[in-house]
Amino acid sequence: MHCSAHGLRKAGAAVAAENGATERHLMAIFGWSSTKVASHYTRAARQKMLAGAGMEHLSRDQKYNKIRAHFS
Repeated sequence: MHCSAHGLRKAGAAVAAENGATERHLMAIFGWSSTKVASHYTRAARQKMLAGAGMEHLSRDQKYNKIRAHFS
């Protein structure tokens, strides 16, 4: 498997953001001077978290519908 420095930076930024790193944290870790790139990773991490939480709501709804159908 071939790993580039850019790919490792991307993976590190994604992991750090998913673990709660802020834009400023990412800027300090990776030496970025603006929030533009850092915000890409923090937005993606928030979206992933929101999607996971949303799936939990979908799962509850499906369980409710199955129970309701059983007693109808």
